[in-house]
Amino acid sequence: MGQSDTGSKQTIFASYVMDTDVIKRIVRWEMNILKESPILQEALSERYETGQREGKYEESLAWLQRILAVRFQLEEVEFEKRGLAELTLEQLESLGDVALTAVTLAEFDEAVNQAKE
Repeated sequence: MGQSDTGSKQTIFASYVMDTDVIKRIVRWEMNILKESPILQEALSERYETGQREGKYEESLAWLQRILAVRFQLEEVEFEKRGLAELTLEQLESLGDVALTAVTLAEFDEAVNQAKE
């Protein structure tokens, strides 16, 4: 049984013997202590940064797919075959520039292969 499960059960049982307002104050007090915890702050910060990075990655991948669809009439199935989802964010951003300037799709594919090496 997890610690949060135990806390939830204790709160329910406490409601049988304590005033609801007292229980709410105790829970708020515990939450304030948790909010001030350096460990929790670090974990939340890491989670936020990870979420931001993942969002930027998905956005870059979608942007690159849109460029290829417009410039080279590339369909989603063909896009997936190129394995672009395996690349890093930095590689995707670099390939975005290539997708904008490449004269042919073969030129873009060559840049993808180089990025994978």
